[in-house]
Amino acid sequence: MEKLFSINADVFVEKLNPITQARWEVWTKRRGGCHEDTRCIPLKWAANKVKFEPNETNEFNQIEYHEEYILFANELDDINRKLDSIHGPAKLINAVFIKLLSGCSVREHQDTPSGRENIFSKTRRYHIPIITNPKVFMKCLDTDYYLEKGNVYELENTKNHGVRNESQIDRVHLVIDRLPHTGNVTLTFT
Repeated sequence: MEKLFSINADVFVEKLNPITQARWEVWTKRRGGCHEDTRCIPLKWAANKVKFEPNETNEFNQIEYHEEYILFANELDDINRKLDSIHGPAKLINAVFIKLLSGCSVREHQDTPSGRENIFSKTRRYHIPIITNPKVFMKCLDTDYYLEKGNVYELENTKNHGVRNESQIDRVHLVIDRLPHTGNVTLTFT
């Protein structure tokens, strides 16, 4: 787990505040299994997690833009440019706000749908705490971390990770996946 830089999370909080609880309940693609206690607001989503090919334009490789995307487009562009300067050019293929309900958890898991060759073996994953509390712990490779509001962290999500929210508030992270603009992708993590 590496902290890369910081953003002003209050801008995101201000734009998220008007979103109703009912709206958080609508999108259920990530719900179930270890993510049962999460609620999401998707911004961008590559639905094909197994054989995503970024240079293909067929129906299996489309990136869905959701209605709240426009509210956060400028901020996502700023974050993506900053990440480009750190890790090189990449295509932002997933951006989703994930709310973990108070007192709940995401059990430890690895993001590896249908084996090793999937979208997660090719992308870099970033967590940005927007609403958090010192009693929220991200566990990665047997180490607990408190991720501070507004910091951008890289998470190697193909390794064991999970979250415990022992606080009285719902935790909200912006989670971003980026696919490097290279032919054969080999990721190295620090």
